[in-house]
Amino acid sequence: MELIKIVHELRKAQGTNAKLDILMLHKDNDMWKTFLLYTYDERLSYGVSAPQTFDFDLKIIDANMFFKLDKLISRELSGNDAKNLVTILSHVYGEIPRLVLGRSVKAGISIKTINKAYDNFIPVFETMKGKDVPFGEFPMLGSIKYDGCKVFVEVTKDEVKIMSSSGTEFLWEDLKKEFSTAMYGVYEGELVYKNGKLKDRSVITGKLNSLLAGNLPDMSFCYFKIYDFIELSDWVTKQGTISFINRHFSLKAQFETGFQDSAIVKLVEQHVMMLQKDAEKFYEELILSGYEGAMYRYSEDVYMWTGEKRTERLNKKKSIRSCILTCVGVKPHSNPHKGIVGSLILEGTIVDKLVGEVFVKVSTGSGLSKFDINSEPERYLGEQIDMSYNSVTKTENGRSLFLPRFKRIVK
Repeated sequence: MELIKIVHELRKAQGTNAKLDILMLHKDNDMWKTFLLYTYDERLSYGVSAPQTFDFDLKIIDANMFFKLDKLISRELSGNDAKNLVTILSHVYGEIPRLVLGRSVKAGISIKTINKAYDNFIPVFETMKGKDVPFGEFPMLGSIKYDGCKVFVEVTKDEVKIMSSSGTEFLWEDLKKEFSTAMYGVYEGELVYKNGKLKDRSVITGKLNSLLAGNLPDMSFCYFKIYDFIELSDWVTKQGTISFINRHFSLKAQFETGFQDSAIVKLVEQHVMMLQKDAEKFYEELILSGYEGAMYRYSEDVYMWTGEKRTERLNKKKSIRSCILTCVGVKPHSNPHKGIVGSLILEGTIVDKLVGEVFVKVSTGSGLSKFDINSEPERYLGEQIDMSYNSVTKTENGRSLFLPRFKRIVK
């Protein structure tokens, strides 16, 4: 059976059990299982996105498709050569290679479901993964959310192993040397370029991809920012026994003795947040400073291995969301010599990933360019405005948006 027909069966099936039944029917189909492995195994990185083509004809898949994908994994092909290859693969094999590059069969099945059907067929590198949730209990500890690449350094008696977020090993010799005499355990942190701000994300991603391909790029101005330390016994058994505050104190002690002169290993500072307004102010300052966001932890929490799931105990405030609002008013600029438009008054019903469907009203001038503030108010009134924001907030009069920013007029 063509692989895409199995995908269509899964898309039509209602409920996890029905999808499991379909997966079980194909448990001896090696081509199908290889397709799933290439799609969901996080250790496999292709370095290129799916092409924007729309060929959905049924195609017969053969082993040659996977041989071609191997050229992307090994970085034998990159850049325009990689883009050309995936375009050809899409024309030859239809939707299947696009699903591989998109890392999902888009049929409502997860790695957990696949591994239930095929006995842990897809390798999973388990760590503690956070999620964006409303602020809850206080006090909490807050730190910078750098825009880099998550990295783990595992130190044992026999070796120092550096791994990506998917568990793929790579070698950065200078970083490895820094841990040659470090305490046994696993150091979790972010590989960043310069200050680890949003604008440098593409730089560090490119350098990590090069390292994963076995190359040695110029790592000047690259740093490993450590925010957690897990003792080796906890890591091996996947049973956390030490509170975060004690793990942090352990890291601080190591930086006072072992890493104090390091040029590339840095400790991520933790800041106490007593109230929600403290956490919100901390987050806003980081966003305005160009960082990706903030991370919030609880001092008494042990490290948790969450698998595919994400825990609310590690609150990750980083997402920049988008919505469409209607401009219902324009406030004049406070200084007529600098512009005409000061801010836009916008309102509308949005669907937010945390609070669901909600009516919001905002007033903002953030994001308006010099051209925008010198445009006539009529340019905006009644128009649909594409906005970005960070979260929905409560006000005395209803709901508003936190850090709303003008992007463009929707035409």
